Amino acid sequence: MAIFRFSPDAAVSASARWLAWACAIAIAILSLVPGSERPHTVLPKTAEHFAAYLGAGFFLALGYRSARQRLIGWLGLAVASGLFELLQGFIPGRSPSPLDAGASAAGLTAGMAFAAAASAAVRARVVEVDDQVPGSRWGRRPRSAGCPLPADSPRRGEGTAARSSVRHEAHE
Repeated sequence: MAIFRFSPDAAVSASARWLAWACAIAIAILSLVPGSERPHTVLPKTAEHFAAYLGAGFFLALGYRSARQRLIGWLGLAVASGLFELLQGFIPGRSPSPLDAGASAAGLTAGMAFAAAASAAVRARVVEVDDQVPGSRWGRRPRSAGCPLPADSPRRGEGTAARSSVRHEAHE
């Protein structure tokens, strides 16, 4: 029988992935509508680009944890940003700007860096708190983070027979 456990980390990653894709879709739509139909803010155009991509980069880095996935995501959105700017030359009321593409890439980079730093700080705090829990054998840290199994616990794949033989040997 399989036991399913809720993992807050997995839930955050899944939610962040959805939000990253929602941001990317919103950016694509808002980048390709005519200028008269696009909502405008009080911010300068480059600040709008920076802020939009900052959010997308933040959620992208929270949703995709490996460096390879983050690099692919960064490259994809950075290239899309440049492509959107080029396509704006064909849309009424819009004009392409390399400065806007640069602001987009800078916002994307800042958002991803902020999320990576925040995620690392939260994980470090969780490990620190778990180490202080009385009676905790190994806290919540993943084994790959330097948290070995106790010497008396069975290794992965060893069933109750292995545990009982360890107990019998200890009592003999």
